Amino acid sequence: MTGTVNKSTSTEVITNGAAKGDEVSFQTIREGKAGKTTSTYSGKISGDTIKGTVEIDVGDRKLGSQDWEADRAKE
Repeated sequence: MTGTVNKSTSTEVITNGAAKGDEVSFQTIREGKAGKTTSTYSGKISGDTIKGTVEIDVGDRKLGSQDWEADRAKE
């Protein structure tokens, strides 16, 4: 799996993407003032939507998880 995650302040490249059945997982990695931020996404596909959770690590600190949702881009 390849692509990008478009956030309000940045666009991040997907790495380590995997899909099995209707389950997906991937990471984004960003270098910033606080060091390396790794976001690990997991989710389930339903139609044109993926819903799941993202775990965010900044350096050695785990910031916890939050829900996320994505819709297939219209062509």
